[in-house]
Amino acid sequence: MGVERIHRIEGELNERPMVAEYNENLGIIQVKSGEELLGVMVFENMNFDNRSISNETLSKNKIFITEGKLGKPSLEKTQSVEWYPVYLPKGSSLESVKMCMDTLIFLFFGIGNM
Repeated sequence: MGVERIHRIEGELNERPMVAEYNENLGIIQVKSGEELLGVMVFENMNFDNRSISNETLSKNKIFITEGKLGKPSLEKTQSVEWYPVYLPKGSSLESVKMCMDTLIFLFFGIGNM
């Protein structure tokens, strides 16, 4: 048996309802407006020069990290940059892509200031 926790924030952006939902078990954030899926971000650092999560390197014992600090990105120091893929539905409009990315930016800005 296991525990699956889902964290959810709701609000409005440009007069449209927005929901960002983080599923700890799956390691994804889904961004939706109403029933429309705008995008999914996967929590898997894709930067091969940096194998950390929130600037915390996983140990050989695979200890789970529950918190960390957001680092400042640098295009010159690739060892300190974390890359997370965002998947968008096929045929997404520019407006939908912008709303998805704005929601993720607001979410991470908020996490960094907690």
